[in-house]
Amino acid sequence: RKIFFLRHSEKNSAVPRKGAEAVSMLFTRSFPPLWDKKGMDYTLGLLDRMASKLSCYELNFLPDKRIIDFVRDI
Repeated sequence: RKIFFLRHSEKNSAVPRKGAEAVSMLFTRSFPPLWDKKGMDYTLGLLDRMASKLSCYELNFLPDKRIIDFVRDI
């Protein structure tokens, strides 16, 4: 399983993102309970586990059908 952080680009490419960088990218795309310390602790732990167990990529892509085969080959 993989997580892709999408970004339009001039060409298709996939850049691996690991560790704190992947957690940070997941965090900015989530809806964390900023008002709740226990909820934040849980959310950060969950995102850390996700980033360590799943391959994360910044997926730069041209919005056309070629991206489908590109992603399948990753």
